[in-house]
Amino acid sequence: PRGVGDVPQRIPPGVSEAHRIGRRSRTEGVEEEAGRAAVTHGRKGPAPRVTPRARAWDHAARPAYPPLPAPAMLRLLAAFLWVLCAWPSALLAQSEAKDLSRFEKIFKPSPKGAPSLEDRRAALAAIASYDSRAAAKALVDAYQIVTEEIETALRQRAQDEAEFKKLAVELDIENQPPPFKKGMPPQYPRYLELQSQLAKIPTVTIELEGLREALRDRLSALRAPAALDWLLAKVIGDEEQPFTLKLSIARAAVKIGPPLVPAMLAALQKAKRPEEILVLIDSLGNIGKPAKAATPAIVKLLDHGDSGVRERAAWALSQIAAPEGIGPLVARLEKEEDRTQRKLCIALEVLTRQRLGQSASAWKRWWSVEGAKYASGAVELGGGENSTTAARSTG
Repeated sequence: PRGVGDVPQRIPPGVSEAHRIGRRSRTEGVEEEAGRAAVTHGRKGPAPRVTPRARAWDHAARPAYPPLPAPAMLRLLAAFLWVLCAWPSALLAQSEAKDLSRFEKIFKPSPKGAPSLEDRRAALAAIASYDSRAAAKALVDAYQIVTEEIETALRQRAQDEAEFKKLAVELDIENQPPPFKKGMPPQYPRYLELQSQLAKIPTVTIELEGLREALRDRLSALRAPAALDWLLAKVIGDEEQPFTLKLSIARAAVKIGPPLVPAMLAALQKAKRPEEILVLIDSLGNIGKPAKAATPAIVKLLDHGDSGVRERAAWALSQIAAPEGIGPLVARLEKEEDRTQRKLCIALEVLTRQRLGQSASAWKRWWSVEGAKYASGAVELGGGENSTTAARSTG
């Protein structure tokens, strides 16, 4: 019969020849170590042989996998870290897309009627943490939808009021109030229906206006440059968008400041309507000196046909405090009069820190003498006090 050591070794499937050889070498090492231990402890006889079960256990406990080279290990670690970092972002993007889709669906007009005000406010609260271009677009669309609903309600109210007054005259409600002696006229049910509708419209419009204000506040809270760039490019120059929305976007852009000056300048160059130009001028003026790149475009607006635009352009130049704005302001004084001329003089006093009042000739003489020094930027500009404010404070 075969001895214990003659039992054939059973190699698990899939184990390579290198692994089998490595197992054999480890088994022989174990046998040698056992023999040395027997000699050390004084035992006689041959060293105990390792059973096949011990060999299999040793192979399973210590597989001889070749170590990975260092570059491969680094690449594996980098891939693991990338997945670990990208996974939350991917989940957040997926969640944002889902919430924005639900938001757009709730605000979108439906043949079944508009969703409840509570559902809309809940959808708005669900996207309160999102600050992206997609969120900006969804908010603008919702703002426009709510604005159209308000305008529709107001038009319906005007039509209902006209019809209600006409029926009141036909029924002679003032002289013959119900109950009617000769029976109910056929117009009276419609009269009552209009009366009920007119009582509900103010409540509906107030609720819609509150929702629109909440949307506007959310738009004003956006801070991502990509979102505000899109708003400045798509909303400011759009004639269909309401002025209040444009004003909110411009105020939000001011809070970001210098990074959005190029986008605001591009929007200013495209703007045609005076109210759009005024919004952008005020925003650039509120940013102040970091908006110096907009000086040439604002200087051109000193020749605009609207006096309000010219006045706000002068104010913006006084806040940006660029030397390039002094000469055009002085030259424009002779072409202005009354209120607009006074506004330009105030802007010059704030810009140059000179108190020359509302005299075009005085400003012209001063510029001919001191102009080169001020135009070169050798004198600090901006922060001056106009003579009108100074007179009021001393008086």
